Amino acid sequence: MQTLQQLTQEAQALARGEILLTAHEKEVARQLHICNGCRYCEGFCAVFPAMTRRLEFGKADIHYLANLCHNCGACLHACQYAPPHEFAINVPTLGPKPWAGFTSAMV
Repeated sequence: MQTLQQLTQEAQALARGEILLTAHEKEVARQLHICNGCRYCEGFCAVFPAMTRRLEFGKADIHYLANLCHNCGACLHACQYAPPHEFAINVPTLGPKPWAGFTSAMV
């Protein structure tokens, strides 16, 4: 559960028009930006066509895309930027299991 100070900081940032992302959300956004530029996996699942309609990835976008992922892993096996590449793109790890902490924080 978030502390009162964290909630206050988030409220003040939202009032200024800023969106605060956690470290995990920033990593998700980084990987999605790279995927959005490549688009090699566009036909694999619903995540990729939905991703191409966005230029920025806020909390709501990240949550929406996570719900579209079936965690099948097909995109990982086809991705040219998957580890050991320095970009380390691994969309399936952004899927349901790692999202558990994010979605429980949303409640």
